Amino acid sequence: LFEQQRIAKNFIITDFGSIEKYLISSLANIDEQVMLKACQVIFSLVSCKDGSGSHEEGAKDIIIKRHGIQSLKPCVQDEMVEIRKIGLEIISHLCYRRSGC
Repeated sequence: LFEQQRIAKNFIITDFGSIEKYLISSLANIDEQVMLKACQVIFSLVSCKDGSGSHEEGAKDIIIKRHGIQSLKPCVQDEMVEIRKIGLEIISHLCYRRSGC
C-alpha cells in the first residue's frame, strides 16, 4: 500500500505522532492477529523508500523514540513464527546504518 499510494504513506508519516502509540501498544496485544497486523504496518513504514530510493528515516526515528525496539520483545518471543520473523525484520530496519545498534 505505502509503495503504491504515496498520499497514504505521507499522511500516516505526517500524522504519525498520534498513530504510533496505538501501533506500538498493539505489539503486546494478546490477540496474535492484532500483533501481526501491527507488525506488518510498522514494517511497511520502516521499510519504505522515498522517491530517491533512500529509506524513510522519519518513521524509524519516531518508532525508536517511542521505545519501539523494546516494544518488539513480545513479538520476537511469540510462538507464531511469522510474528517473530516480522519483529526481527523491523529491528533490522530500525538498526540499519545507525550508530549504537
